[in-house]
Amino acid sequence: MQSTDLFWTTYVDLGTNAQKLGHPEIADKMLGAALEESRRLGHLNLPPPAVFNKLAATFYAQNDLKKAEAVYKSALATYEKRLTEDHPHLSNILLNLAELYFSQAKYALAEPLYERSLAIDEKRCGGLHPRMYRRMLKLAWIYCCQGKHNEAYWLLKRSRECCDETVEAAAEQNPALVMQV
Repeated sequence: MQSTDLFWTTYVDLGTNAQKLGHPEIADKMLGAALEESRRLGHLNLPPPAVFNKLAATFYAQNDLKKAEAVYKSALATYEKRLTEDHPHLSNILLNLAELYFSQAKYALAEPLYERSLAIDEKRCGGLHPRMYRRMLKLAWIYCCQGKHNEAYWLLKRSRECCDETVEAAAEQNPALVMQV
């Protein structure tokens, strides 16, 4: 871990602990410093997604969704400038911002983020992977809510194939386990 990451993480940890101990004013100062540090870090080096995710999760737990969104948007802007369009870190941030929007029923904002994240991971994995299953279901839900029933149908069909492939792979590795299911 670089020293700049250490400062950033320390601010987040102090803010989280202050919040847990019932000191919201200290928590706000520490988390605010962490947010500023994340913006500064985005210009100096490239922190891992876990750094941004921890800060955003802390804001989310405080029900400060605007700050959580700001962290993810800052991370996304940083990664889009500095990484290739199919980098796993980019997929991670896209997914987490999509999840934030999904939790608020902001489906129109979540949709393109889920689509990009799935496209990156599908390309990287050479096809469907079990960890894509939940994203596919959420995206299908979004399609249904927006009246895009044909897209939802095809995505659900693909997600079922993903699920079937997972069961087949498990059966090959451990047939007794699948027999118990």
